[in-house]
Amino acid sequence: MILAVQELKPSDTASLDKKNVLALLTETGGITSHAAIIAKSYGIPTVLGIPHLMDIVKHGQTAAVNADEGIVILDPDEEVADVYEKKCEAFRRDRQDAQTFQSRQAYTGCGVKIDIGLNIAGVADEDLQAAHYTDFVGLFRTEFLFMGRDTLPDEEEQVSVYRKVLECYKERPVIMRTLDVGGDKPLSSMAIPREENPFLGNRALRFCFTHPDIFKSQIRAAFNACAFGNLWLMLPMVSSIDDIRKAREIIAEACLEMDGDKGISPEVKIGIMVEIPSVALVAEHAAKEADFASIGSNDLCQYVCAADRMNSAVEPYYQSYHPAMFKLIRDTVSAFEKEGKPVSICGELAADILALPVLIGLGLRKLSMGAASVAAVKRAIASLSLAKCEETAAQVLECATAADVKKLLEEK
Repeated sequence: MILAVQELKPSDTASLDKKNVLALLTETGGITSHAAIIAKSYGIPTVLGIPHLMDIVKHGQTAAVNADEGIVILDPDEEVADVYEKKCEAFRRDRQDAQTFQSRQAYTGCGVKIDIGLNIAGVADEDLQAAHYTDFVGLFRTEFLFMGRDTLPDEEEQVSVYRKVLECYKERPVIMRTLDVGGDKPLSSMAIPREENPFLGNRALRFCFTHPDIFKSQIRAAFNACAFGNLWLMLPMVSSIDDIRKAREIIAEACLEMDGDKGISPEVKIGIMVEIPSVALVAEHAAKEADFASIGSNDLCQYVCAADRMNSAVEPYYQSYHPAMFKLIRDTVSAFEKEGKPVSICGELAADILALPVLIGLGLRKLSMGAASVAAVKRAIASLSLAKCEETAAQVLECATAADVKKLLEEK
């Protein structure tokens, strides 16, 4: 079936029947909203922000959907249906070809190894099947354990969930993002005050600072589970060096409460998401404070371009190819490499085939994405050479506009 709704919350998207939902249409939301990202990670074609959708569609109506171009045709005639059926068949053949790369280690054509990570929101067996063909978990969205329920999960429940993922990946890193709520991810179990600008408000790490009991509970659960795998803790919405230091203090307090005088286990790395320009601009200092970094390109683009990722009216201003984006990525990678610390990217840009040469050319060797993108990305990487990637990246950094960048990449 094709599911058409007014709005879909991220927690609703995470619980969709992946086998029976052929496409997803919504009246509100943006292409990089969390609902859209999760749907894409499941391989569900999605078109969001369709004006007056619910006034137009009818139950049982036939539709042709082209999510790549944002096209929805209701009640297509036989000629249109035939065109779309041929497109679907070509898409299926291309996907089958890409699948031959899925279980391979990713290397460029010149032999540079690229680690491919998995972004996950759930821990059902089907969500973790990608452990067989990915190198690490680049983004474990732990907030979905807290959302869509009347009570917060206790530590025992959290330990059980975290343990399942850690055991699945064994010695491979599992980058667990600490509670990232707010924005388009509310907590139904708490009365959180409404904010005029929630994406600029008390969300993610800021929320944890104002609710240290919840933050400490999660930290204790994570450290109780860390013996079952290779746990890396990642702090979201870090805007300053002070944020990193304050978070470390709270984490240390939680560990002391749990272990007496043992403190933070040196085996657990504590890193940051680079998704606010202010911390990207002081990356050389952040790299001294954090054990690793992961570039969250979706929010980074939102803040760089001052374009609400949930607002389809400003979608043209949300430019993931903006030269400023690539300059901030370059500076972050360079700063963390200088300190000998790992850096990855876990936003939608990591799975963007057109952007791959730039990311690799800028020095990224760890890319994390939804399971549905892994095979195609590995195939694309195999066709690249490092020298060409570095040449392309240098040219992109000289571009003036996102349109210039896109034109350059399409001509390559």
